[in-house]
Amino acid sequence: QWRGADIMNGLQPVDITFEGPEHGGIGSTTYSARIVQDACDETGLGPESTPVVQVASVLKELLAQRRLNEPFSGGLSSYGLLLLLLAVLKDRRIIQEEMKKIERQRQKVSGEAATAGGGDGRQPSQNQRDSSARSRKKDAQTSSAAT
Repeated sequence: QWRGADIMNGLQPVDITFEGPEHGGIGSTTYSARIVQDACDETGLGPESTPVVQVASVLKELLAQRRLNEPFSGGLSSYGLLLLLLAVLKDRRIIQEEMKKIERQRQKVSGEAATAGGGDGRQPSQNQRDSSARSRKKDAQTSSAAT
């Protein structure tokens, strides 16, 4: 049975268990609520509009269509999906920060090279170097012909 209609009607399947002292249902619920609230605070959007919740909802629907959304039958729980999504977003942020850091270092190095080279910091083009070499050669020929 396809559960997409339940989601389209606003119904979210919930799996609640209270067995065993190792169950962390209340703690995971608190953590999930905090993540959603942090996303709301960061973006200034309502919970349903935050990218984290939207992506999680799409992934949850895709898992439900393939009957992979229930952990007791080998699927992925909503909490597990949230943790997976947060890990990917965290890695993405780290990669973006590293790319910005590398770009700043590259700009700093190119700025130091321009300062060390003198002038306006631009390297002469191949055409400019060739033209300079032709000028020097012509000057040398002219001066040797004059003597």
